[in-house]
Amino acid sequence: MSALPLKPEYRPTLRDLVVPRWRRWSIWRRFLAVGSLVLVVAVALAVVFTFQDAAYSRGGAAPFNFRYRGLYRVAPDPGFYVKVARPKVGAATDFFEVGPLHLPAYSGNIYGVLPLVAADRIRERMTTLKGFDLQGEGRFRQGVSPAYSISYAANWNGRPMYLREILLLPNGAGVRDGIDLILATRPSDTITTDAPVATQGPLQLPLRSVNVG
Repeated sequence: MSALPLKPEYRPTLRDLVVPRWRRWSIWRRFLAVGSLVLVVAVALAVVFTFQDAAYSRGGAAPFNFRYRGLYRVAPDPGFYVKVARPKVGAATDFFEVGPLHLPAYSGNIYGVLPLVAADRIRERMTTLKGFDLQGEGRFRQGVSPAYSISYAANWNGRPMYLREILLLPNGAGVRDGIDLILATRPSDTITTDAPVATQGPLQLPLRSVNVG
């Protein structure tokens, strides 16, 4: 079926303008035009992916997922599942790390056992981390998931950091398997306490978006 003739008032079309010029161009000029178009598309895609959130998910006893932006996957510390940090190489100024959490058998409300687990974790950190300085602890709720937060300053891998450790579990009766979150920020002229950890900068998105269970 042939196309209907185009009315004169709708001409010239883009094809009318482009095709004659394209036919007059040499092969090298055509090659250059195609290459320029490919470059423009590649740059546009790079811009889109730069501002698009990355995501990580994992199954297992306590499946979890989170989104992040401005952070890069790096090798996790021993015993942890995943670590995203800024910058990609060199000494990290911020990082978000996820490891396993397994509670002992308990009865009653989970918030009755979480402070006890946190106390054990604090004692462990005091013996393994130089310069450990506890700055706060307490209940924390991530959506409907119960959690307990510990804030402290310490040397992590030999560098001073402000850290926030969150023991996070799925919502449900008697749950024992969850995840251990470590969020850290290096001290600077504008970051002088633990308060900014995950309240500003690239750590906000992972913490807000993390889901478990």
